[in-house]
Amino acid sequence: MYRLSKEATFTLTVKKSEFIAILLRVESEEEVKAFLKVIRKSHPKARHVCHAVIIHGDHRIERSNDDGEPAGTAGLPMLEILRKRNIENVLAVVVRYFGGILLGSGGLIRAYSKSVTECLDHAKLSEVQEVLKTTFRFPIRFADAILSHLKETTILSKEFGEKVTITILSDDDAWLESCRSISGGLVDIISQERILIETPISAQE
Repeated sequence: MYRLSKEATFTLTVKKSEFIAILLRVESEEEVKAFLKVIRKSHPKARHVCHAVIIHGDHRIERSNDDGEPAGTAGLPMLEILRKRNIENVLAVVVRYFGGILLGSGGLIRAYSKSVTECLDHAKLSEVQEVLKTTFRFPIRFADAILSHLKETTILSKEFGEKVTITILSDDDAWLESCRSISGGLVDIISQERILIETPISAQE
């Protein structure tokens, strides 16, 4: 999955209608409502302010709103783009200033879809991955052997004393059995939990 690293905007003009796409990172319905209120206030003369939102958390939310456009021609196409691009915790808004020329259902679907697609193409994104975070300790005499064994993991911290305390990120705990074998079973797990990490990437093609 991917998330926005920062707000993104893109403006598309189709037959004199202006479509302003705005992508915002959100974590709750309250944030969605607050952002929509600000956007509507910033564009008082806009004909439509359509949106789509995906939030994955304690409560999964995926919905859209056409805001007066023909049903299924605005919010839903926007939502489908977010789904196809595996974006989560995002609010996509497209503000439309009507140019006087009717676009028809197909034209509207293409315009709203392209607005969000182009905005995503220019957005800064992060890849979200679930990893295992483990803090453990072992006698210092095994430090060289164990650190060498852990070279494929991400080591967040190391503390050296009579014992070495290390915090690492890994896909799983397959490394644990080998470390216990190296140390003769003298590896003590202090804490272990699954967490989400975000890694910045360039915009998707």
